Amino acid sequence: MQRFILGGSLICLWLISFPLESRSANIDPCSVAHYVKTNTTWRKNTDYNIIPNTTTAPFNNDNTLNSEWIRYVYGAGVQLIQSFPGLFRCGTRRPVWLTGTPPTVINTTDEVQACVPSYNVATATPDCDTQLYVSIRLCQIPNTVETFYVYKLPTTPLDAAYCTEGDRNECLEKTDCDPLTSTCVDIVYNTLNNSGFYCQCKPGFAKNPTTGKCEDVNECLLPQQCQMSAHCVNTIGSFTCACNAGFTGNGYNCQDINECLNRNGNCSDICVNDQGGYHCACPVGYTLDPVNHASCFGSVVIFLK
Repeated sequence: MQRFILGGSLICLWLISFPLESRSANIDPCSVAHYVKTNTTWRKNTDYNIIPNTTTAPFNNDNTLNSEWIRYVYGAGVQLIQSFPGLFRCGTRRPVWLTGTPPTVINTTDEVQACVPSYNVATATPDCDTQLYVSIRLCQIPNTVETFYVYKLPTTPLDAAYCTEGDRNECLEKTDCDPLTSTCVDIVYNTLNNSGFYCQCKPGFAKNPTTGKCEDVNECLLPQQCQMSAHCVNTIGSFTCACNAGFTGNGYNCQDINECLNRNGNCSDICVNDQGGYHCACPVGYTLDPVNHASCFGSVVIFLK
């Protein structure tokens, strides 16, 4: 409380302040809008190390971190390690690891101790030169049972960096692949790849080299899709066969229709069935009408003895 004299009257003023943490209590670090993804591949323990005993600077480090929440993805692993990896691992001289236990209850945040080892090449023992305190929150991917960690990390010395491990199925929360045309395929990270997934076109689709998207393949442009008595009909992601006119069946097994069995094919005299059709014919001495191709006309010649 502060007191002021104004116009001969005593005025009391209470100044109330709220801690920063309470003002940001409504911010969910698990929300994709409130954390930053990083795929710094050099920090993963199982894949990367540097030549021991080097004194050449600069080393990879986390000296420029700010107060953002961080999530490790793709080639960067998925979580901070919980054991000493040895010096010159994780792409730096002094890799930082957790000496405490991360939270195990979803949507809870714990402050966990981390260790920056001393630089002792002779023994390489996991003694801590510096203790750091890392805020860790356990999150859950919506509509799944899968979880992940986000971290709020203090900065490290110039020759130290946080060390990570693990791999996850990136397809569990990917929306990049169109489910109608492609399937998401997870990549178990190795030193030759730094992408955690790719979209594999489904049968009946092929990747457009310009857009990279899976597009319908017109199978009807390919040879011998249907039998001779049928024709190809393209559909999205596939094709079907339909019997040609004059044939009946399911498109893959077509039989000729004998049109002459139905009212003589509308022929006035002779109906001749063909494969996939029919034609009308006339008796000897008669001519088929060139217009309707169904009627016969002509004259009868009588021979007298």
